[in-house]
Amino acid sequence: MRVDYSIGVTTPAKSRLNGPPTALFTAGVTGFLFDPSQISTLFQDAAGTIPVTATNQPVGRINDISGKGNHAVQATASARPLYKNDGSKHWLEFDGINDHLTTPAINWASLQATIGTGLRKNADTRATVIDGEGAPRLTIEAPGPSGTDFAAFLWSSLSVNATVRHIAAAPVSGVLVADFDMSNRKVRMSANGGTALSATAASGSDTFSTGVVSIGRRTGSAQYLNARVYGLVGIGRLLTPAETTQITAFLNAKTGAF
Repeated sequence: MRVDYSIGVTTPAKSRLNGPPTALFTAGVTGFLFDPSQISTLFQDAAGTIPVTATNQPVGRINDISGKGNHAVQATASARPLYKNDGSKHWLEFDGINDHLTTPAINWASLQATIGTGLRKNADTRATVIDGEGAPRLTIEAPGPSGTDFAAFLWSSLSVNATVRHIAAAPVSGVLVADFDMSNRKVRMSANGGTALSATAASGSDTFSTGVVSIGRRTGSAQYLNARVYGLVGIGRLLTPAETTQITAFLNAKTGAF
């Protein structure tokens, strides 16, 4: 396993407000885009029949606004995160006990993918923000194994991975953008618009595994997230530098991390 890490989260100048990057979801590219500030996309039940209308209500479904239809749901009432807002920012609050959401099975059909998220981790007990299924797959943890980091994993197989870590102790907000590239088995992740770190796995060559994406826990396991999630983007391709800047700006406008 190859691991790379940095000390501290960089803080360049604050990015300007940016709208949801729906135009990045071109034909033939799958993914998802979740924005809790669009309250019309939130429902208290998994079927999407009871709208969320106020802070502290449970979220059993958040609709994907990418146009790809990968809505995330939670059928168990006690395991639903809460919608919260402070008058300007909006987020899903995951309790670190059992809250999580799950997408339908996603056929990435790609060797490459990008994940972006804006969040605030509340604790430094290892927890999962997002995790795919099978292998190769992609994972972001907050924190990861060090207990004081943001971490991205590229699982090139069920036993081989590459990991990058940005050290930042809780409570702390962050905008993370991670590239996962099985064509060279490399994972790269930036934190708060700073320099991206990278690491390379020792083996593997397949496209990303088709399967559900878990939000707020490790797939089929625990590592429940104790954090606010202000936004989450997944795209089945790598982004250009300009597109990465666009996603970073969008997520920072939601998060206010830097």
